[in-house]
Amino acid sequence: MEGGQLRAGAGARPLRTRAAENKELIFLSSSSAGLSELGTASKQSLVPASGLIVFSYATGGMSADIFQLYVTQTLGYSSSLITIVALAMIASIPLQFLAPRIIDRIGHRWMMIVGAALFLPALLLMFVAGQVVPISRTGGAVCVVTGATLAEIAISISFGAAWGAWAAEFTETRTRPLYISISGFASQGTAMIAFIVQTTMFGGKVTETFYRIVLIYCVLYTIASTLVFRRLPDPCVGPRTRESGPRVGWRDIAAERDYRVILLAQAVQFQIGVPLLAVYATTVLRVPSTVVGVVLTLRVGASLLCLPIAGRLISVVGANRALVVVGSGLCAEMILWTFLPRIGTTIPAIVLFSLLVVVFQISKSAFAIATKTIELDTLLPEHRVRTFTLVDIVSSSAMQINIALGGLLVAAANSFVWVDSSFIRLDAVKITTAIGAGVVIYIVVEYRRMARADGTGVEREMESVETND
Repeated sequence: MEGGQLRAGAGARPLRTRAAENKELIFLSSSSAGLSELGTASKQSLVPASGLIVFSYATGGMSADIFQLYVTQTLGYSSSLITIVALAMIASIPLQFLAPRIIDRIGHRWMMIVGAALFLPALLLMFVAGQVVPISRTGGAVCVVTGATLAEIAISISFGAAWGAWAAEFTETRTRPLYISISGFASQGTAMIAFIVQTTMFGGKVTETFYRIVLIYCVLYTIASTLVFRRLPDPCVGPRTRESGPRVGWRDIAAERDYRVILLAQAVQFQIGVPLLAVYATTVLRVPSTVVGVVLTLRVGASLLCLPIAGRLISVVGANRALVVVGSGLCAEMILWTFLPRIGTTIPAIVLFSLLVVVFQISKSAFAIATKTIELDTLLPEHRVRTFTLVDIVSSSAMQINIALGGLLVAAANSFVWVDSSFIRLDAVKITTAIGAGVVIYIVVEYRRMARADGTGVEREMESVETND
């Protein structure tokens, strides 16, 4: 095996053609395909998939809008504490490298249960932070940093390393794209409900009451997910299951050029977007908190509606072509963001800000679907656990570095600006966002090459089976 290319051995079975795969994708994207197409295990697994985004938003993962607003607005800390949280999460990376070895010994199910068990103390620390701050701001900061770091470790060893490989075991190849689409729909739909509650009942602010409601929901979500984990089938339990297959190490993953491209793309993709959007909008652009809450809700709703539509379009035109079209749109939007002035209460500026954020989220969701399709076509079954672990470590580290730098950039944007007029505001955040257009171009070029070189994922998987046999 060299550079991600495999050669089928003698006597290999006929491979499926691209036309046959496209017919199956079109079937999965048709209106007749729905939840009934999924198996029992796939339907049950929608429970742990549904609340993951809300949990991440509340504990400092992903874009962490709820967490960031709670720390800066409600608790009154500066954005530098968010930088400290991000650096603490990066320091936990050595523990995450142990995940594949643990999964080999105890299986996917118990790894997910262990991760869920770590959710609870992390949520408890977040819950008591608001009560500790009036007594000791240092103690409150310690609770926030420790809780967010523990939550990051829990997500990394469970959903980052074990969940993707486990889902590939209990889902069928024919319905796997449908499963991914419905999982994303459920997860983002739950996040949209949270933002609707924040906007309508709390004026767009992350108050102490709202944050505690979110944390209580996360506790219920953790308990329900644990019950589901105990019911899902886990065929890969114990080290004996690895004896019949190839032993894969970290060097095997690093030796593949395509895998290195995927890891590098994961490391730089968080450059695509505005760092600390909610904090930057409220503190620098002076967008009212109510408007920010509405825009965040619209952003999640737009991404939610985009999933099935983008999946259908990409299955028709192909991931390669969609990557070029959507990538071009992303580049244009990131350059346009540079010309956004200080908004305040100006109606035209608020409308422009809202449209830009929503359209950008739609484009980014479609871009993610296209890149994910090409990645799944490239990834071999025996490489799943370790590759998913590396991808999670690289992406989460890059995200936390981006958040850490974002805190510094927002602070710099508050104190220094190159151009500030009624037509344009040019600061450190704007320049960093514009640089992200170059990241989009890099991903488009490399993934197009990777897609042309690797062919379909089904062909690679069948060749891998033949090679192992």
